[in-house]
Amino acid sequence: MSSVIGFRDTWPFGYRLYNVAVATLLLVALSPTILLLAFLLLITQGPNILYFGPRMGKNQRPFQIIKFRTLCPKRARAITADRTLPADANIETRLGKILREVRLDELPQLVNIIRGDMNICGPRPVRPEIAAIESRRIKGYEKRFDVRPGLIGPTQACFGHGASKRIRAR
Repeated sequence: MSSVIGFRDTWPFGYRLYNVAVATLLLVALSPTILLLAFLLLITQGPNILYFGPRMGKNQRPFQIIKFRTLCPKRARAITADRTLPADANIETRLGKILREVRLDELPQLVNIIRGDMNICGPRPVRPEIAAIESRRIKGYEKRFDVRPGLIGPTQACFGHGASKRIRAR
């Protein structure tokens, strides 16, 4: 039995078809919400409403993740240069804080799923510099790259939003 983090599909074409179909249906169904959020971001933050950032995908292939912009860009670059955003960083915009709390900032990732960069469920995508740090720190960390990263991580799928924080706090 191999130890793989995430879901390994037994029928790649069928699973890819499933991911594209679900992401397309969600994109169409949620398009009014996405357009409303885009408009609100436009009037509160200006024209740069999307964030494009490097992430590591399947087989460590880099791709650009798409999210709604929720952080003050200059301060975010300085704080997150070699780590994820600390909980007390306080650099979210007012609207960004709300979007992050309810996970609506991740709706544009449906496009990443349709493009084939991600799946609906899989290990959360990480930035290349974080992957390099964690690969040195955690034995077998590279196994997470055997599958496509997901919009929803396995922990969130099983235990809900914020579960990984609650599990680590124990």
